Amino acid sequence: GSVEKEYHATFASTDGFLYGVDIVSGVEVWAYQMASSGFEAPVVDDMNIIYVGDGKSNLHAVNGGLSCAGCFLWTDSSLASGASTDIVKLGITNTNALVVGTGTRAFALFQ
Repeated sequence: GSVEKEYHATFASTDGFLYGVDIVSGVEVWAYQMASSGFEAPVVDDMNIIYVGDGKSNLHAVNGGLSCAGCFLWTDSSLASGASTDIVKLGITNTNALVVGTGTRAFALFQ
């Protein structure tokens, strides 16, 4: 028989949460609370880790795997270096590095 898989779409919200939504039913499956509003679209690497920035320049890593979907992994506030610079762009390279752009700098973080 075939095994059904569950797929979640993720989005950051101005209410301060990152949401996981079942893309078939449209039902919220999980919510992760950030330090403040989220404005940038999250990105996901090939290990199913979701990365998202919030309005306080914190970078969040959240488990996207079904065993603990939406669970906290880590938060990093060092990218803004004390400035009030928002994370404005996130991306994943073909070597699985996380690229983070702020208003004044760009960073490549390797796992």
